[in-house]
Amino acid sequence: MASNNQVLLGIVDELSTRSRRDRPTVIGFDDVEWARVLGITVVAGDIEALGRRAARLATARLADRTRSAEHTVIPMRLITRAPSPW
Repeated sequence: MASNNQVLLGIVDELSTRSRRDRPTVIGFDDVEWARVLGITVVAGDIEALGRRAARLATARLADRTRSAEHTVIPMRLITRAPSPW
């Protein structure tokens, strides 16, 4: 599982030197255009909502350092794709 697009790109670059048989399954985070082209399975959701929520929580914490941690769930979906022969 690649935590962001730069990590995913690095993994794809590294795995491109291996034979298809020796490549592990890779899952990315966020549905970037090149992941669609390469047939990479991803976990995607409303990234803007994620950023807005994170910003609200950070500013609330700065305003009140005693504020308790909060658990927030942003809906995500798995987009399964058959890998292309890259």
